[in-house]
Amino acid sequence: MMSTQTIANEVDDRYLVWLCSLVVNQERDRRLHRSEKMLRSLFYEPFYHFIPNDDNRAAEGQGLRDTYLSDTRLPKRKLNRQSYFRTCSILEMLIALSERMAFELFNPMKMPDPDVTGCFWEIIDNLKLKPNQSNAAIIYKLNKREYMESGLGGMFPLEDPREDQRAVEIWYQMMAYINENY
Repeated sequence: MMSTQTIANEVDDRYLVWLCSLVVNQERDRRLHRSEKMLRSLFYEPFYHFIPNDDNRAAEGQGLRDTYLSDTRLPKRKLNRQSYFRTCSILEMLIALSERMAFELFNPMKMPDPDVTGCFWEIIDNLKLKPNQSNAAIIYKLNKREYMESGLGGMFPLEDPREDQRAVEIWYQMMAYINENY
């Protein structure tokens, strides 16, 4: 008989695979294989927020758990409560933020669906995260907002920021980035 912890780990692994499927097309994209270590480390790294309203980014990331349960028809009772109610991970926050960014950029005249995958990898590139590495130092700087005032080293670097991006809510950083780059 499997232990509760073993079942929780299995569910975590399946959830991680599902999250990755949101940002990597496994059939035609080799990024998953090259980035597996990075994605896994982002999944197990908590997202810390201390700027007002950044808790919304965490809540949206945690909301992916309910989407997963709905998509897979997995009953909540199969989940380890500790696993389900844990802090939002960096990976969850980045995927949820990518969904929002894709929605903001979506133009039905140019594309059939919002490009969540493209937005996710653009943020990964902006952060300078390296595939098959844990990137602990970069994640630490992101969580502590120890990137440059312009946002360089963060998710949304700007050429001409109006204010210190380290003190700006992530949503407004994203909107300034979109306004400057699109």
